[in-house]
Amino acid sequence: MSSVDLDPVLLRYGDYALAMDVALGSSLLSLDWTAPDGRSHALLVPSVADGVPFKAGCFVMAPFANRIADGSFSFDGRTIRFPLNRPAENNAIHGLSRDRKWTFTERTASRLSTRDECRDAASGYDYDLTQTVEIDTEGVGFSLVITNRSAKRLPFGLGYHPWFTRTPKARLSFHADTSFTRSARGLPEAACDSAGICDFSVPVALGSLGWLDAHFANWSPRTAVLDLPEMAVRITLSASGCLGNLQVFAPDDRAVVCIEPVSHVPNVCNTPAFARFGDLTVLEAGESLSGSMRIAASQLESSQTSSTGDPNA
Repeated sequence: MSSVDLDPVLLRYGDYALAMDVALGSSLLSLDWTAPDGRSHALLVPSVADGVPFKAGCFVMAPFANRIADGSFSFDGRTIRFPLNRPAENNAIHGLSRDRKWTFTERTASRLSTRDECRDAASGYDYDLTQTVEIDTEGVGFSLVITNRSAKRLPFGLGYHPWFTRTPKARLSFHADTSFTRSARGLPEAACDSAGICDFSVPVALGSLGWLDAHFANWSPRTAVLDLPEMAVRITLSASGCLGNLQVFAPDDRAVVCIEPVSHVPNVCNTPAFARFGDLTVLEAGESLSGSMRIAASQLESSQTSSTGDPNA
């Protein structure tokens, strides 16, 4: 994937500041928080000019999230095809909207709204997608609304793909009952108890995991907590609406972790047995689907930074 020139739009309100590139899928380039002690912390790994796109910040996934095997599936007697933008796996990944130039619809001191009017003849997907990002005193809210503008009904999905800072002593926790074994192509193969993949019901030290790319269903409550003891920062991610599943990606070659709220299981359009764990939503012409994510930061108490209470221990 080639590098890009970034054209950021800045928004600062209260203790939070962010940069967005509307021309690059309305993607977030950075998200910073100023702690009560006055120190500024990068909550998301910042994108840099001339860097590889979509490897930092946060981007939108639509009209589907994660992977579709062979970039195609059958629906209502016809074959739908998406670009194979992960050719090594022969998969389509993360939808269409992240690669498109969006437009502004609203801007205030604390809120940005943007829109993608996608009319994709190759796949037959015509839709309008609106994103609203709003900062308040407690955190940052992100909301998506996608509306089917095609003449025929179509299945839709949504998701967010944030790249969080991961310190050496980072810990992640959330509750989800179900996970999936994974093929060499990154596709779910069999549903299993989430503890068989990784039990995040208690905080997991990410440094001990090695490489992980796993999908989780029955995520309840829809909250994930990322503690960064070296920074004395806690990041709380929550989701609502259609975003009922969670994808966690922790590579072993970068100090990042992706905690991705999504609406469906990867490749569920080709594996109907997994639909009960999170399906695409079929929208008739003119119908809409919505989902929201929220990111909030707080300062860890000294007793939470490590078992000894010393953030440098």
